[in-house]
Amino acid sequence: GVKFELKSGDGYPGDRISYTSPSGTAFVSNQRIVFLPATTTHETSMDNGDPQTVNSFTIPHGNLQDQKFVQPLFGANRFEALATPVAGGSIAGRATLVLSFKEGGGFDFANIARKMSERIRETGDVPPYEEELPGYDGPPAEPAMQAAGGAPGYPDEAPPGYEHHEPSRRPAMALALDFDQTLTTTDTLSAIAAIAKRKHADSREFSWFTKQYLADYAAHESRWAQLTANRAVSRDLLNRYLESVRPVEAASLDRMSQHGLLAGLTRADLYTGGRLVQLRPNAADVVGQFLHTRGCHVCVVSVNWSADFIRGALDASGVDSKLIRVYCNDLDFDTSTGVSSGKVRPRLVVAGDKVAAIAKFKNEIRQQCGGDPLLVYAGDSLTDLPALLLADIGLLVGQSSRVTRWCHQLGVEFGKPRTSEGNRILYRLHDWASAPRLIDQAVGRAHL
Repeated sequence: GVKFELKSGDGYPGDRISYTSPSGTAFVSNQRIVFLPATTTHETSMDNGDPQTVNSFTIPHGNLQDQKFVQPLFGANRFEALATPVAGGSIAGRATLVLSFKEGGGFDFANIARKMSERIRETGDVPPYEEELPGYDGPPAEPAMQAAGGAPGYPDEAPPGYEHHEPSRRPAMALALDFDQTLTTTDTLSAIAAIAKRKHADSREFSWFTKQYLADYAAHESRWAQLTANRAVSRDLLNRYLESVRPVEAASLDRMSQHGLLAGLTRADLYTGGRLVQLRPNAADVVGQFLHTRGCHVCVVSVNWSADFIRGALDASGVDSKLIRVYCNDLDFDTSTGVSSGKVRPRLVVAGDKVAAIAKFKNEIRQQCGGDPLLVYAGDSLTDLPALLLADIGLLVGQSSRVTRWCHQLGVEFGKPRTSEGNRILYRLHDWASAPRLIDQAVGRAHL
């Protein structure tokens, strides 16, 4: 069925009037929109609160302005418009009309309504409001027929000239998530090293590996600055820079493998250690909502060292990791003992590897669903920026100054659609609780 809402007034005492109906049937013709409630609804006035029965609603296309179709990630798709008063009608001032299509069909409805309004504006041929409509007397005492909208007592044929639309399929969505400091409150690589240290107290301190890595990275930055001193900033330069870090990252993984930093660990050790990780506030709830949203597919794309560790963190927070594809580096385990040799298998080392993993994930969804999914990516660091910019909707978690600086130099504005790139958009995500709203906002804008 279709939920109906109509609100008018400025909010001052005596001005606001609200009409609502939880379920009914909406029709669109070449002249008007009609809504018939499944049961009679009531008007509540702020003047005295006295209810008045409302049997139906109708409005000509010429009296609808600012029409838009909103397709939220959570909840029903809805048609919204500003309704202007009709001579002799019951609405004295402008009102907001909202039709929520709980069983689909909203896109077709909104598209036809928009085309009819455009045709009327172009030709100037506004049908008279006084045109006689088919009578409606409410449901009979013992209904014998049922309409497509599921309301007993309505005829199974729509009024002449009206069209009723079946549900349309919501496009698939691919949600790709970085892990460390995107979903988690802190970087967790040191936590993995601490699990191994508890098993081998005589092994090298993790701080030694960190020191070696930072020395390599500083040398790389110095060389890169000299090579690019007079180069113009571009997407190509960003990708070249992030790829140039590969030898530094690879050397760090090789150093860990050679010294057996993570030797002796089992998958159970890593999973159990992951369960101690704290996720960002509201992150688990939002990811869980995505997982239970029809047509939404979720993956984690991370340079972390263990899929078992990531799954432990997700499961401990109430997120069912079995429903999530995890792309990351992993340890080499003895097939007979299940114990790690300490060697790290480098699968995702730099930003380009993340982009490739996401492309693979999208392709799997495309083959499964028969269409290109909408891509949402959330990340926190410069390594995530290429994926953030390639996503239809990018969510930058945190306040990375490096990402901010590169975006400024590339001319990328936060919260502003990039029309030259198919309206891709990058948001700052300060709180995971706001992620569904930002995504709904971007998707709704795409359907205007």
